[in-house]
Amino acid sequence: MGAMRILVLVEGTLGHDMAGPSIRASGLARALASRHEVTLAARGDTPGAHHGIPVIPYTRQMVLRAARAHDAVLAPWIPPYVHASRRPGTRLIADLYDPLELELRAAGADPHERSMLERLERLQAEHADVLLCATEAQARRLRARYPRAARKLLVV
Repeated sequence: MGAMRILVLVEGTLGHDMAGPSIRASGLARALASRHEVTLAARGDTPGAHHGIPVIPYTRQMVLRAARAHDAVLAPWIPPYVHASRRPGTRLIADLYDPLELELRAAGADPHERSMLERLERLQAEHADVLLCATEAQARRLRARYPRAARKLLVV
């Protein structure tokens, strides 16, 4: 397979004070850019480029437009509107490196928030083409929760 056009959605901002999800997205984008055409979509004030990779604003309209022009979309959580409007052939890659259990504990999630996060994770497991996770232990937990998604899991 030749070079792909990959859109990487960053859940935070890019720059000097990046949080964990932004660091992970930036690292994945830089690794992919060595073989593919990568675009980042970031929240907040977006530079024109980050480590030589083009950056667009992370707005619904910009993400939808960019997703239609790319072969793959990679994000911690693929937004439901991207799932719903993806064109045939576009691959969706959900980077679930941040385990749901930790998110729920860290957020002190109430039952409504817990339910929403669990539905969002299930959406990724059911509809993304590839699921990335950080460790084999996390992969085992995801396989137990979503047996039909087991073949999609990759530890990165």
